[in-house]
Parts: sequence; structure tokens; C-alpha cells
Amino acid sequence: LLLHQILLQSSIIYPEIKKYDENKKYFSSEEWSDIDKFFNSCVTDKNFPVFLDCSIHYPNATEVANEIKRCRRKDFCCPCF
Repeated sequence: LLLHQILLQSSIIYPEIKKYDENKKYFSSEEWSDIDKFFNSCVTDKNFPVFLDCSIHYPNATEVANEIKRCRRKDFCCPCF
């Protein structure tokens, strides 16, 4: 669901940015012409103005380890992402 929300936000931001040709100078030709390139190189770049920080939606490694220990399943390993 989270990825869907991020992609939805990108699909809203991207056309708004492209409305104005003067914004073109901030993007490579690939980013300007391909929403996937825009998402992968801009939206996920912490230094970019339209960066979408999704880290609050995922537990960090310490939280995951503590939860596994709390559940006494120390041998359990799951993908976090």
C-alpha cells in the first residue's frame, strides 16, 4: 500500500512539474521524459526538493531485532522490505 501511495504522489507531482518548461533545467532528459526515472532519481533522492521520506513507515533494524527477541523467535529471519 505504501509504495502505491508514493507512486500516486509521484504521478501527481510529475505532471505539475512538467507543466512549466523552466523546470526542465533541473532534470536530465530521461527524468523529464520518463516518470519511472523521475521517481527513482528524484523522489527517492534526499537532497531533491520533492523527496518523499518514507522511512517513518518502516521499522529500523533495531526495532525488528527487538520484536523478534520479544517474540522469542531468535532464529526467525524475515525480509523487512
